Amino acid sequence: MSSSFRAVTGPFESFRCGAGRTLTFVCTRNKEDAGPNNNWMAPSEAHAKMSSLFAGCMKGRTLYVVPYCMGPLDSPLARYGIEITDSAYVVLNMHMMTRMGRPALELISRTGKFVKGLHSIGELDPNRRFIMHFPKSCSSRVLAPAMAAMPCLARSAMRCASPATRPGPKAGWPNTCSSSACRTEGRNSLHCCGIPSACGKTNLAMLIPPDSMPGWKVFTVGDDIAWLHPGADGRLWAINPEAGYFGVALAPIRKPIATPTR
Repeated sequence: MSSSFRAVTGPFESFRCGAGRTLTFVCTRNKEDAGPNNNWMAPSEAHAKMSSLFAGCMKGRTLYVVPYCMGPLDSPLARYGIEITDSAYVVLNMHMMTRMGRPALELISRTGKFVKGLHSIGELDPNRRFIMHFPKSCSSRVLAPAMAAMPCLARSAMRCASPATRPGPKAGWPNTCSSSACRTEGRNSLHCCGIPSACGKTNLAMLIPPDSMPGWKVFTVGDDIAWLHPGADGRLWAINPEAGYFGVALAPIRKPIATPTR
């Protein structure tokens, strides 16, 4: 039809196909601090590379400043960030995925602590796209297409750029799937799984007990991410840092439990 058009995504723009993973770097002074499963680049080299690529890349575009909160507002386990981007698509996804806007900005003004994120769509050249995380400065600089979760720095910045995710006695906020299965009058069985993408953690978290198992119920803290934190009382606390279950309600026939959570 003359009034129709077709748009496709290049293979290099798919995070799950490897482009996002191979172009993502954790930039620490010591290579071992980046972790065994992450790409590493020295901070000075990464900043020089990104400054060169960012020069003039936003010219003529609308600039968006997105203050956001990961986790319930005013929660002691919540973390805050500000992302600067030239993508309206990213802004819409951040609005869906986080608590963003004036309430988050007021909390940031009160605490003065936030993760700094800079994103641009950049160019189509896949060799000029990078995702750089800087743990020491708690910041990220990203040149990536406005698709998937790559430019939505709420997830990636909190996971890779925050020093709070480093191992140690004060560690907190790892990315896990957290769910619980229990009988109505029984003992809870809590499951916390730190597993990579496409391994079925959403399906695990959103199980619905069949009619053949009366008295059982399943609930979840986070289907994709749960932040865990050891409390002063010796108990392990957890929150879902996202505002709902990001992206799982797109097929409510397959995941009917997800629809009421949106």
